[in-house]
Amino acid sequence: MTTELFAVCNRQQAEQLVNYDHHHIRVNARLGIMLTYHWMPLEDAVEPLLLKVVFHDSARQHPPAPPDVHNVIMNLQFSPDLMHKNGS
Repeated sequence: MTTELFAVCNRQQAEQLVNYDHHHIRVNARLGIMLTYHWMPLEDAVEPLLLKVVFHDSARQHPPAPPDVHNVIMNLQFSPDLMHKNGS
């Protein structure tokens, strides 16, 4: 089972997500931890902006992301392979 997934975000999406580093979200019905710290400060972040979600037993211990963040997440395409395709 995949333990992490990635999604490419545009700058507007990243602006809505960046302040919710280490909050939990649902991706494909799985509870995961959203990682955005690597974008900070966002104005200096280099594109492509890759959102990383890690699936770990401790996800429930992290605060939940607010509904507007979940709305952004629902519109992203997640893949386990994006990290390798983008040369990161």
